[in-house]
Amino acid sequence: MKFFSMLFIFVILISSCAPAAHTIAPTPTSAPAITVTFTSPSEPTMTSTPMAMPSATLEPDDFVFEIDPGAPDEDVAEIKLGINLARAYLRDYAGGDITADKRNFVVKIVLNGTGCCTAFDEYGPRPYFDLSNGWNIVSSDFWDGFDHHLNAGAHEYAHIWQGALGCLTTHHSPLPDWLDEGIAQYVSINSLKLGGYVTDSDITQISYEFSRRIKNRSLALYEVDPPVWPGDIGFLAVKKLIAKAPNGPLALRMVCEGVAAGKSVDESFENAFGISKEEFYKIFH
Repeated sequence: MKFFSMLFIFVILISSCAPAAHTIAPTPTSAPAITVTFTSPSEPTMTSTPMAMPSATLEPDDFVFEIDPGAPDEDVAEIKLGINLARAYLRDYAGGDITADKRNFVVKIVLNGTGCCTAFDEYGPRPYFDLSNGWNIVSSDFWDGFDHHLNAGAHEYAHIWQGALGCLTTHHSPLPDWLDEGIAQYVSINSLKLGGYVTDSDITQISYEFSRRIKNRSLALYEVDPPVWPGDIGFLAVKKLIAKAPNGPLALRMVCEGVAAGKSVDESFENAFGISKEEFYKIFH
């Protein structure tokens, strides 16, 4: 009896040690990996002028003015508006207005027949407007006396901004003359657009008129002591440069700050506008 009991236990143990039958699970089929390509949103296309706005947010009128008795109040107000429009444009599109520590200059408005407008005197920045000599112009389809007055204020203020950045003084201009005047004219015309006083259509017409006035389109002739005032050809050149510049209107600040930091004009030009000055001269037309 003991033998059979032990045999029975032995059989049970053997059975429990036998490998259990099992079902082989099917190999799961992996879903194909999904590759996600992230596409960066395209950068906004820079145009040569900012979006039109009905009015610009103006900076406080915090300059000291010396105004001759008899200067028409309306003309004085237009000069002030032009200056403030330039300040708004520089603030919003060109990296900032003139800093407060460099705004300690006097704006002179006179009636003495010496000539329209300048930005500097012998001692430094001093916007100057003579309202008695060629101040008012004949109206055209795109430009009238009011626009001219605004543009004068904005244009001379843009030169003061260049001086504050270190690329223009009374007696020294490291940049080509066409670029100095072109920057100021570009800022002033686009300041009027920012304020809603000129339109894209006006600027197209202005550009056409400027092109018509230019007898020789070689920019090299307008580097130093140009044959005529270089603002017309300068505006057309800067407009073309800004349209392609990687940083848009900020390039106006960059080229000034480059030469102020001791870089060559050629290096500063290429860093700012993304094209060498020599190559730009070849393609400008």
